[in-house]
Order: sequence, then C-alpha cells, then structure tokens
Amino acid sequence: MPYQKNSFANRIRTAIHELAHAGATCTCEAISIKARLMERSDDKRMLCALRDMVRAGELVKVSPGVYALDQKKNTAPELRQVMWRILRMRRQVTADDLVEMAGASPAYAAEWLRTLAKHGVVRLSGDNSYRLLQDLVEMPELTDNADKLQHLRQKKKQAALAALDQAGKAIAQAQAAINEL
Repeated sequence: MPYQKNSFANRIRTAIHELAHAGATCTCEAISIKARLMERSDDKRMLCALRDMVRAGELVKVSPGVYALDQKKNTAPELRQVMWRILRMRRQVTADDLVEMAGASPAYAAEWLRTLAKHGVVRLSGDNSYRLLQDLVEMPELTDNADKLQHLRQKKKQAALAALDQAGKAIAQAQAAINEL
C-alpha cells in the first residue's frame, strides 16, 4: 500500500481493506478489533480517521457504525503510482513531462523527483531531466515528507504543552495574589 506504514490512519485503512474485500461492509467494532485498538482513546481516534476517510471519498458510510470501501475511488491509481509508471516507461523525464502526462502540479512533480534523487533512484542530468538509475518494479517507499510533518507536529505539541505550563503557573500566581488580599 502506498501510505506511510506506521501511521494510525494507515492501521485503520489496512484493517478496513482486510475486512471489506469484495464490496463487503465492516463495523466499527470489527475495525477496532482488526486494528488491535486497546484503549478507548484509540476508538475516538479511529472514528476521526473514519470520518476523514469518508470525507476524502475512500469510504462510504452505509449506516451508523458501518462502512464500506468506495469502489469508484479505489479503482483510480494514486498520482505517485502514475508518475512512477511514466518514469519507468520513459527512463528519463522532466517535471514538465510528469505535469503533462500524469496531471501532477509542477511543484509536486519537482518535489517527487528531488526526493527520488535524494534516495538514489534517479539522477539529475544537465538539462533538468531525471534519469532512472535503478529499475525497481515497485515504487520505493518515500517517507521524507511524512517524517518532516511528524517532527513538526511533535515540536508544535511541545510548544503547546510549554504554553499550558506557563499559563498554569500564571494562574497559580494570580490565585496566590487573590488569596493574599
């Protein structure tokens, strides 16, 4: 699957794909068991992930607590897969080629090619084209952006917790001042 392996949403997505094969539906309880969710807070996160997947069109909500894969959505290949096929077929591409053939945005195509170059799969030539160095059947799993976003979320969480600690200290000081009056 082309999603980041260790994400919570991917655990849910994988459980759904295993349960809802051939157009079958699956319940929240079955998804929770299949994804091995042990705590109540994980169930809440699962419901949020399911809501996001419904909004993204990956799932269809059949009834309260019952979901099915959206067959129309799951038939179209992911944009990265389309770009990978074009790269393997042509052996040398530019970002403009991927924009024209795959329908990617110029920024996304250029970023994807730079990431492949960073991992040694392609090499930048002098004419702004990228040449395929390793012909892998499966597209390499690139988690650079996911790792950057995860690190950014951790930094924001630490900053928020520090701000909460500071606010708690300010409230304690205000309470002490009021008590002294």
